[in-house]
Amino acid sequence: NVTNTGYSGMPICLHGQIWLLWEAGGVARGRFQDLGGMEHVADRCLTAHDMASFTVDISSSEPEVLLPGDQFIIGLLEVVRPLRGKDGRLRLRGPGAGNLVKAALARGRPEEDCEHFAAKIGRFKIPVASAG
Repeated sequence: NVTNTGYSGMPICLHGQIWLLWEAGGVARGRFQDLGGMEHVADRCLTAHDMASFTVDISSSEPEVLLPGDQFIIGLLEVVRPLRGKDGRLRLRGPGAGNLVKAALARGRPEEDCEHFAAKIGRFKIPVASAG
C-alpha cells in the first residue's frame, strides 16, 4: 500500500519503477519491478490522503540469501510531485532533492515543473524459513 499523507497538500504520482534492495548476509542486492500499465502519468496520481495498492513478487537466487542472519527488503518507489508556488523550484536546491522534470499530472492540463525522486516505502524483515 502507498499513501499520500497529504503533508504538502500536493499530489504524488507513481512514475517508473519500484526498487527493491535485498539485504542478506551483510550484502545489499538491487532488484526492480516496472510498475507497467501506465498510459499516462496522471493515471497514477494520488491526491492528499489517497492510497493505492499493488502486489510485488520477490525472490532471489543470490548465494547471500542462504547465509544465516536477518534478511530485509527495502522498497523505494519512483514518484513525481509538482513544484507549485513561488518557492517551488527552490526546493530542488536542498540536500536530497530530486530531479527537475516536466509532467502533465492531470489529463488535458499542460505540463508543469515537477520533482522526480525515489521515496522509501518500507523496510520489511523476511521471516526465517522453518527447517523441516
